[in-house]
Amino acid sequence: ADLESLAKQKQILLKEVHHRVKNNLTTLKSLFYLQAKSSDKEEVKLALEECQQRIQSMALIHQSLYEENENERIEFRHLLKQLFNELELSAKPVNKEIEIEYNGLNVDLDMSTALFLGLILNELATNSYKYAFKEMQECKIGVELQRSNTRLIIMYYDTGTGIPLGYEQQKGGFGFKLMRILTEQINATITYQKLPNRSEFKIEVPLEQ
Repeated sequence: ADLESLAKQKQILLKEVHHRVKNNLTTLKSLFYLQAKSSDKEEVKLALEECQQRIQSMALIHQSLYEENENERIEFRHLLKQLFNELELSAKPVNKEIEIEYNGLNVDLDMSTALFLGLILNELATNSYKYAFKEMQECKIGVELQRSNTRLIIMYYDTGTGIPLGYEQQKGGFGFKLMRILTEQINATITYQKLPNRSEFKIEVPLEQ
């Protein structure tokens, strides 16, 4: 009975921590929003808006852990849908319909892996919204989750114009630098290929045994 009581107290405390972190991140996002509104430089506004979305992605992780979780693991497909809903509100081009499709298995991830993968996919989707569909009529973004032995494979794709020089040559942009850092943090790999009907990123992540 004592052990059950201690476990319940620990769970309550953890939920409260996640709730407070989420609230702090929301406050930080609001500060970035106010700073962006007060700036008259378009570059500064854009950079701060991108920071807001990254912070929102982190807040979603803690919100998920607070609302529906008892084992510190996150249903990643559900998180993806939340993430894309937020991106649609903040980043989707005006007067452009973009279909989002989800395929493959569902998987529960530990908080750290889910956080880094969420941020990587946030960067990819933001890039698609901003650049991929400028001259396109049929616009689609997709995420497919697969599992191969001890690895999670995430296929992210869009039907846009693709990266002119390929992913490996994109050295300068902050988003690509951030993705490389994030993949290293979880011992993942990321590769890119341009197919006839879509651009595709493949992310491979080792799973816990």
